[in-house]
Amino acid sequence: MTWKELFRKHPDLRETITEEIKNSFHPEGINGCKPTSLNLSEVFNAKTISWTLRRSYSQFFTISICFELILALHARNISTYYVGDSDALVAAGIDCWERGVINEATLRAILKIHSFDSGSLHVLNLPKGTIRKIKQLAWWYLPSKPLFPWQGLKWQSNNFDFVDNCLKVLDTSRFVKFLQLAWRDNQPVPYIEILNEDWPLSVKTDPLPRFRELELNRKLMAEHKKILRLKRPCLIRIVNDG
Repeated sequence: MTWKELFRKHPDLRETITEEIKNSFHPEGINGCKPTSLNLSEVFNAKTISWTLRRSYSQFFTISICFELILALHARNISTYYVGDSDALVAAGIDCWERGVINEATLRAILKIHSFDSGSLHVLNLPKGTIRKIKQLAWWYLPSKPLFPWQGLKWQSNNFDFVDNCLKVLDTSRFVKFLQLAWRDNQPVPYIEILNEDWPLSVKTDPLPRFRELELNRKLMAEHKKILRLKRPCLIRIVNDG
């Protein structure tokens, strides 16, 4: 879609989107794109949304702003200041996978949305055998795929040292069904004993909290039925220092 088409459908959004794009658009050729001499007004008259976002400093942040404005009636916004709750959710996913409650595809979705790779394993108090099994998974070394093909190979770069991520429709469904299972069983959340004060949890770790006690899980479950009612639900995770 071109910007002209978008603004024809949503003329009231032009001013707000212009302000947001102005703060992230880099005509110098960021993300491997060639430089352009077009100013933002010319871009809006001649270019597509994807062309512009590929030249944005943080693709996912800019996309999330556009989604929030354009899909205001459909998007569900869930936020938390408790960074450790995300790690606890990953820990619960790994535990469910080890016990055979969820399959490998679901575990992949849980790890992907949290950008949880081999460099993240030290965050949790995982047994050596579990670490070894995770590293042996066939897909472990593969780079995370972007939400849209046009985002290019460097879709995760230039993001203020934070890593955003996404799940497409099928993996979003897998992730939400995992939430349902873990919520139903309300299992203790293991492997989080070594989370420190830099990664705050919404609850104490002694004794180990149960799945329903964590703030992030409660917020996700409060919206999960609305998410599943969407025809093509996709999940975007934005990390910032605000």
